[in-house]
Amino acid sequence: MTVINKKYKNIISLLLAVICVGSIFAAVYNSVQLKKSEQAYAQAAAAAKETPLQNIGQPEVSKSSQPKVWREATVTDDPYMDVMNAINLPALREKNEDVIGWISIPDTSLDYPLMYSGDNEFYLNHTWEKKRNFAGAIFLEQFCKTDLSDFNTIIYGHRMDTDTMFTSLKHYSSQQYWNEHPYLYISDGAAHRYEIFSAYKTHVISDTYRLGIEDDNTKQLFIDHCIDSSVIETDIVPTVNDRIVTLSTCDETFKGDYRWVIHARLKSAE
Repeated sequence: MTVINKKYKNIISLLLAVICVGSIFAAVYNSVQLKKSEQAYAQAAAAAKETPLQNIGQPEVSKSSQPKVWREATVTDDPYMDVMNAINLPALREKNEDVIGWISIPDTSLDYPLMYSGDNEFYLNHTWEKKRNFAGAIFLEQFCKTDLSDFNTIIYGHRMDTDTMFTSLKHYSSQQYWNEHPYLYISDGAAHRYEIFSAYKTHVISDTYRLGIEDDNTKQLFIDHCIDSSVIETDIVPTVNDRIVTLSTCDETFKGDYRWVIHARLKSAE
């Protein structure tokens, strides 16, 4: 029995050693991946923000996808609009034609190129440079128009353990945080300011993810859903003529069928 017990102890010791080595390897691998991801997006920011302004261009989008009657409300006296107007998307598109814009919330870590691959899988685990990395990228829902002209445009990003990608969205559970960060900006060659009006946790099959909304009654129901679900009070009530962008990431559990979302509206001139 003593020999058998000793044999089992040796086997257990060996298994524990293997588990320990495996855990160390996984931690090192994740650390390296995060570092590579941070370097990739630092390079993207450098390319987008340090190139001459005369290189700024408009994205190539289908003419038929842009509603002819819709006009965006004018934004004045906002210096961050100048920052976003200076984003050089052509410099990024030289490296990756999937870049459709730049998305940013001032004074947060959310400041990234916006990607579109035509599916909802590729940029879950690839950086904007198309290099495999679990940090992924910020990317547009596959069924949304790349000119962001849908009534509800959905954008995805990971909620990381570090303060990167869409992690900062979790802070919108705080009224004070919204007071300090009320705007979302997207550049598609021109700057657009969105007013954040709702934040909440929701199921992946809720009305939050409804696409292809065309009629005014359904638009109003969607707006009501967003406001009624919100954990913050903003006093911003979109109209059916506005456009909404939905940012979606994991909830605090990092698993399951629930997500944390914020909604922001691009105000119509009408």
